[in-house]
Amino acid sequence: MSSTNLVAPASERPHVEPAHNDTSAGLTSEETRARLENDGHNAIPDTSVHPLRNALPKFWAPVP
Repeated sequence: MSSTNLVAPASERPHVEPAHNDTSAGLTSEETRARLENDGHNAIPDTSVHPLRNALPKFWAPVP
């Protein structure tokens, strides 16, 4: 069984800039309000189905 090196040597990896903690580069309050009005909240609606709704169709089969 041969072993292969899955990580490139440091000399071949691309340079990655560190994240900056500059808060002045963020959104202004006005821009935040405008985006909230246009796009809405950053949330996913609950699309889960009630368990009873999954069980009811089973009673409409020929042999319930």
